[in-house]
Order: sequence, then C-alpha cells, then structure tokens
Amino acid sequence: MAIRKIVAGIAALGALVLMSGCSLLGLDGTSTRDPNADITASTNVNAFDLQVGDCMISSQLEGSFTSLPVVPCTEAHDSEITAVFDMPEGIYDPQLIADLADGRCEVAAIEYVGPLYAEISSQGLATSYFGPTEGGWDNGDREVDCYVYTISEEDELTSSVQGMG
Repeated sequence: MAIRKIVAGIAALGALVLMSGCSLLGLDGTSTRDPNADITASTNVNAFDLQVGDCMISSQLEGSFTSLPVVPCTEAHDSEITAVFDMPEGIYDPQLIADLADGRCEVAAIEYVGPLYAEISSQGLATSYFGPTEGGWDNGDREVDCYVYTISEEDELTSSVQGMG
C-alpha cells in the first residue's frame, strides 16, 4: 500500500514537472514572449492576456471572441495594442463603454504613435477598441483594449507603430 502511494506521488511529481516544462516552452497554448514581454512567435492569445505593444491580425476577428492571433511586430499585421484599462464598476452600459473607450483610446493612440498621429491616421491608420460584452460584464470583465489598425484591413504593417510620429 505504501509503495503505491510513493509511486503515485512520483508520477504526480513527474507530471507536474512535465507540465511546467511545456509552459516554459510555450507549448501550453500561451503566447511566447521574450524577457521584454514582446511576442516572439505567431500564436493565438487569450483576449485577457493582451499587452500594450502586441501586434495582431484583427481583420480575422468576427463577433465575440476569447482568443486572437498575435504575431511579432516584424511580421505582417494590421493592428497593435496601444492601451489596456478597466471600466469602472457599475451597470453594463454599452454607450458609456463606447464613450469612455473612444476618448481614452484616441488619447492612447496619440501618446503611443506620437504627436503626428493625426497626420499618420490621415494616411490610413485608425483607432478602435475591444470591450466587454454584456455576458462578460456579468462575469466580471471590465477590460478595454485600445488598438490602432490599418484602414485597409490588409496586413501591411511590418514594424511597431510606437513612436512613428
């Protein structure tokens, strides 16, 4: 009986070590990031794991989603996260979310891209956001992710837009 417990314990410890190794290698479905938290390989990330500076392909998204495709900013992409913030607590109000997100995301785009954002945006760059759905709100989601994207929705960016202008 004691031998079974020891063998079970060793097996459990081995499984834990194996799962930890997979996580470190990015094999558990999480994004692969370098020490600076930059994406180093094309993958899908959980929508709640987006970070400022993540480059993505937002044109592939439709409706509600829980994960989305991200790529290193040196690979072709159509959008980039410029800010992440939480909405204040309260009753779900899509108009309030839109009003607050529009204002904050516009400011974030200017700060992220630079003071020439208006000039750059007239050449095909715009700002938008991902916000909580009503169901997500009911489950505690308050996160808003601001991003800039190419109006053409083509994967024409091959570098970060941070500090472009």
